[in-house]
Amino acid sequence: MAAALARLGDEGWSLDEQAAAELLEAECGSAQPPLQQALAALLDADLKQVGAPCLPDDINRADSKKVAGPLVLQVSAVSDISQPSRASGDAERKGRILRLKLTDGRGSCVGIEFAPLPYSLEQFCPGTKVRLRNVTVRLGVLLLEPKAVEVLGGRVEALAEGWEVQQKYGGTVTERTADTADADRPPPFRHFDPKMANGGAAAGGGGNKATTQQQQQQQQQQQQQLSDEELARQLQRQLDLEAAAEWGHPVGQQPEQDLAATLFSFDRPDSGGSGGRGRGRGRGGRGRGRGGGRGGRGRH
Repeated sequence: MAAALARLGDEGWSLDEQAAAELLEAECGSAQPPLQQALAALLDADLKQVGAPCLPDDINRADSKKVAGPLVLQVSAVSDISQPSRASGDAERKGRILRLKLTDGRGSCVGIEFAPLPYSLEQFCPGTKVRLRNVTVRLGVLLLEPKAVEVLGGRVEALAEGWEVQQKYGGTVTERTADTADADRPPPFRHFDPKMANGGAAAGGGGNKATTQQQQQQQQQQQQQLSDEELARQLQRQLDLEAAAEWGHPVGQQPEQDLAATLFSFDRPDSGGSGGRGRGRGRGGRGRGRGGGRGGRGRH
C-alpha cells in the first residue's frame, strides 16, 4: 500500500493512508488493487473522507505566489460569474469567467478562469478531480490557465446530484439547457404576500379571488371613512341647532364668534341679583363665563 500511495503522490494525490486503504478494500476488494483500479475508485471518492492536507498554509493570503504542484484537488463549487444568477429573458452568451472552489479534503482555495479553459461547465461538476501545475496566485486567488489545469474526472453522487438539479431548475441563464421544456420547470418563485394567502390556495382563479377580497376591504375602509365624516357633520348640525335655540338666532345666522365659546362661555342670572357663573364642556373645548349683575340682572 505504501508503494501505491507513493506512486499516487508523484501524480499529485495527497491521501490519508488508513482512510484510503479502507476505501480500496470496500470498493476493490483489496487494499492493494492495480493502480488503474485504485485511481478509478479514488476519482469517485470524496476527498473530505480520504484526502490529506496539501495546500500551502498561505494560499488564501499570498499577494503573489507560484504553486508548482502537481496537486490533485476536488471541485467543491463552480459558477459562471459573468452571467446573472436568475433568468430575466433570453441572454446571448458572450463568454464566461468560471469561479472554482477547490479543496484537498481539509483546506480550500478559490480559482478564477484567467484564460479560457478547454472544458465545459459540466466537466467541473462538484466532486470532479482536477490536477494543478505551476499555478500563479494573486491576492489569494488562483489564476487558472489551460497549461495549469487538467481535469481528471470522477463523480461524487452526493455532490453532483444537488448541483445538477440546481443547474436544471435554478441555475444561471446560460446554464439552463435549451432542450429543457417549460413544462419540466417549476413555477417561478414569488415572495409570500399575506393579502394573497387566503385566495392563493383556491384552484383556478385564486389570484382573482384575492384581488376581489382586497377591493372589498378597500371599499369597507372608504365606507367607514364616509360614515365617520357624516357623523361629524351630524354632530356639528346638532350643536348649531342647540346654539340657535338657546340664543334665539336662526340656524346659519349666529353672531360671528367661535361656536365653542358661544355654547360654553355664558352667564346665568342669579336669583339673588348677584352674578352667576356658568361652566360647560363640549367638542370645542372648555369655556368658562363669569357674570355679575346689579339689581338682579346678569351680563352676558
